[in-house]
Amino acid sequence: MVDDGSGEAYADLFRQVERYATVRSHTVNRGKGRALKTGLSYILETFGTAIQIVTLDADGQHTVEDAL
Repeated sequence: MVDDGSGEAYADLFRQVERYATVRSHTVNRGKGRALKTGLSYILETFGTAIQIVTLDADGQHTVEDAL
């Protein structure tokens, strides 16, 4: 998960998520494209290329079932 400069208002949320996922953070908002590049770079460096990736943002447009 990438915290794209969300600020202190969301810090507790990201601390909770760290129990379940790796969180990468930007100190300031750098945009959706940069956040995707940060997350995808971490995945590539950690797991290599033999994986599948699904991206969803948090606006509620897609459900977990959509990702599955």
